[in-house]
Amino acid sequence: MTFARSFSLAAVAALTLASASLAVAQQDLRATLFVEADKARAEAKAANAEQLAPTTYQRAAEAYAAAENDLARNRGQDRVRTDAAAAAKTFREAKDAAETASVTLASLVKTRADATNANASTFAAQQWTSATERFDSAVKRLESGDIRGAHSRADEAQALFRDAELTSIKAQYLSQTRALLAEADQGRVSRFAPKTLESARSLLAQAERALNENRYDTDLPRSLAQQANYEARHAIYLAKVISTMREDNRSTEDLILSYEDPLVQIGAAADEVVQLDKGVEPVTSDLVAYIEQLRETAARSQADQHHIPTRLQIHLNLIVVRPGLRPKVSLTAFALPSIRRRGRATMRLGKV
Repeated sequence: MTFARSFSLAAVAALTLASASLAVAQQDLRATLFVEADKARAEAKAANAEQLAPTTYQRAAEAYAAAENDLARNRGQDRVRTDAAAAAKTFREAKDAAETASVTLASLVKTRADATNANASTFAAQQWTSATERFDSAVKRLESGDIRGAHSRADEAQALFRDAELTSIKAQYLSQTRALLAEADQGRVSRFAPKTLESARSLLAQAERALNENRYDTDLPRSLAQQANYEARHAIYLAKVISTMREDNRSTEDLILSYEDPLVQIGAAADEVVQLDKGVEPVTSDLVAYIEQLRETAARSQADQHHIPTRLQIHLNLIVVRPGLRPKVSLTAFALPSIRRRGRATMRLGKV
């Protein structure tokens, strides 16, 4: 290795070390100059000042960015310190304003949170946008001291957020049913299965009514919507079957025979000869009774299994005889009941 090459490597190493030292020093300097600004910014964010005091928070963020820019351009510690102090002061003002807004506009803040939890921004985007605009206007008016204007905008925003929340909940629970009903209308299902289709519409109306009465109790609307989905799919299926029958010129007798065949197959699986000369009711009753009997038998069998020990039960009978003689321990092992056998074993111990 030549002297020139060695010198170059040494110079590069020195520059790298110097750069690293400078970077560490810069970080230490930043930590010192921004300690109050960083603390105030964190407290403002925790108070949700970005939303509840947006104007003040924006001014604080601009002052903070200016201080960072000054530090990056080495414009002097005094200038950086001044901008950082201004940022810290304004962040504290934003925090105070946000805390005031969270109390003054508490009802609006909660309503907005409810709409957020219902994913209103996704499922009721237009209403959400309108509500958000009113919300921003309300907090900005409060920030500027216009309390009456703030309350006026807050009332408007609250109504819009509630509408958006309800629309979103309905969209999530009822949209699938509505899509199925739209499909049914397009397929002219009402011509072939009007009763089943009407049942689906009725269940959907009940689900929507339940949500209108209590949007937070979603168990009943969910159940009703699921039933409505089933009835809508059922109606679509029936319409296809009936339409196909008509196209194929199949008779009512063909339809009845096609629905008797599954009963015949089920009866065969139960070793029963199905006779349908008196209709399906007697056959259905017999098959239901057969299935219930099987279930009772299975339940009794399961109950019996609970009484079977999982391992051998060993009874130790310690027989203490006269002093000086050896005690005898008798082990009686009982096998599982299904084995139906007993075994005995005797073991003698030494003197006590």
